[in-house]
Amino acid sequence: MNCSEIFLEVYEIHLKKFQLVSSRLRFSATDGQAHPAIFDRFLYTLSVDALRRASAPIFYLLGTLTILSIVLVQRGIFVRPLSLFLNVVDLPLLLAAMLYGGSTLVSSLGRGKTSTTLALTVFIPLVLAFGFFAWVNFAMPFAEI
Repeated sequence: MNCSEIFLEVYEIHLKKFQLVSSRLRFSATDGQAHPAIFDRFLYTLSVDALRRASAPIFYLLGTLTILSIVLVQRGIFVRPLSLFLNVVDLPLLLAAMLYGGSTLVSSLGRGKTSTTLALTVFIPLVLAFGFFAWVNFAMPFAEI
């Protein structure tokens, strides 16, 4: 069994679980009527919470490694490899910070309510800021190490 077959099996399992959950949320047990607002709020909350839970450990890990690298470089330990690491880790750390901060802000301001406008209001400036910093990172010449 190769990797693509394993990936397809895992994808099918998750799709079946999602369809089961969505079918339970769409129809009420009492009247059998569709309630898309409940389903949409569930998907919105699930996606914002999942984004926050996925980006938090990445942000903490990259932030901790960055701080440790800066301390070690300042003390003159492993200067060459850590300088290379510090040149590479800036954009992933920025992306993780923006995803974690934006999703936390949306979930705290939304207070459990579905608000696509709020999500767009928070994430569009973050996407633009990340694009600007990525452009500055790649357009500027690298610092000499």
